[in-house]
Amino acid sequence: MGVGFGARGRCWSGLGMVRLLATLASLALPACAGPEAASFSNAVGLEHLHQGRPDLAIDRFDAAIAKNPNDASAYNNRGFAYAATGQNTLALADFANAIRLDPTRIEPLLNKSLVLRRMGDPAGALQAADAAIRLQPDSASAYNNRAAAFSDLGQYSRAIADYDRAIQIRPDDSLLYHNRCLCRLAQRSLEQALADCTRAAQLSPNSGTARGGRALAYLVAHHPELALAEYDVAAKLDPRDAGILYGRGLAHLQLSQQAAANQDLQAALALDPSIPSIFTRYGLERPR
Repeated sequence: MGVGFGARGRCWSGLGMVRLLATLASLALPACAGPEAASFSNAVGLEHLHQGRPDLAIDRFDAAIAKNPNDASAYNNRGFAYAATGQNTLALADFANAIRLDPTRIEPLLNKSLVLRRMGDPAGALQAADAAIRLQPDSASAYNNRAAAFSDLGQYSRAIADYDRAIQIRPDDSLLYHNRCLCRLAQRSLEQALADCTRAAQLSPNSGTARGGRALAYLVAHHPELALAEYDVAAKLDPRDAGILYGRGLAHLQLSQQAAANQDLQAALALDPSIPSIFTRYGLERPR
């Protein structure tokens, strides 16, 4: 259920996801200086990011920036890697440099908005997403990011309007339907929410996020049997998602299955102690 640098949150830039072998990182750079060597380091750093090795990626982006201090892509990509390792302040500094060096790029603005949301600054995230929309008015990602900021601020109608626009641009993106579903659940527009979450699950039937969203919609609509069945599928797809486990625990509680409920709830809290606050938004609380 979380929102972050997941599938459609990726905003790397530069040479794209060049399929280099990871072993390239241990090889000496070519005997060249400036932009060519910087591009090589940037490409290897991108491969490390793709393989889930942000610490190694940072080293490569450091090398790219040392070779070419005016490489906006390298700053953006290093910022992404910093964010992936929880170094949010350093990430924001790199995004600022990327924006300064190339104000025509949308990626650092999108990444900046994501990091500011993570840091609990939805107003700042909103400003960054606004700037991204001004730069590229047909960007579904920019509308998605602004909608998420509106949602954090409790402005669900404005969030839904932005999700509507994003879906017009990218109508087969399951994450957009999932996110709009969550806003509609917060508004208690249950029929529309269930339609959105069902569409998300249809588009991405093997996504734990999409299946967990539909399970949540069933739970809010007081259909614990349907919720439990959907959560079981979601948990197989993503067994360490705190939201899925907590929601399944609540479904077990509604069905008076205390032992199973305790197991799921404790596992969820071990993964994310703050997870109950998310469910409170939808009127779901664990009985005391």
